[in-house]
Amino acid sequence: MDLGTGAGLPGLVLAIACPQHQLTLVESDSRKCAFLHTVIQDLGLTNTTVLNQRLETLSATPTYQVITARAFAPLSKILPLSRGFLAPEGHWLLLKGVAVDEELRGCETLFPMTTTRWQSKVADDGGTHGWVLKITPGAAA
Repeated sequence: MDLGTGAGLPGLVLAIACPQHQLTLVESDSRKCAFLHTVIQDLGLTNTTVLNQRLETLSATPTYQVITARAFAPLSKILPLSRGFLAPEGHWLLLKGVAVDEELRGCETLFPMTTTRWQSKVADDGGTHGWVLKITPGAAA
């Protein structure tokens, strides 16, 4: 599940790279959804569904092994909003900016979690690298 997928990043990229996995792209902007539908049709992707809704209005079924987002919201909002969609053994893979430590501190009281992070290979225009953050609910590390 890709939250606030916008133009399809990272959701469409994952759908192309991992055709064996089913992806659900959630986007509230109908114009962006029209674009996503066009790309999915033009590329012949059969593993991708677009939901033109706000996350808050979705039913928390089915659940997903992986929930991803890029530039969607701070962790303190993403985690509580999407936790009901996360499968028991699932995790979040989130693209975050340089404030990742501050965002993580803001989530310390939500629930126990383990985190792993990898620095982005690509820097922004200012030369700053973001992070790929993996969050798994459970015992804190």
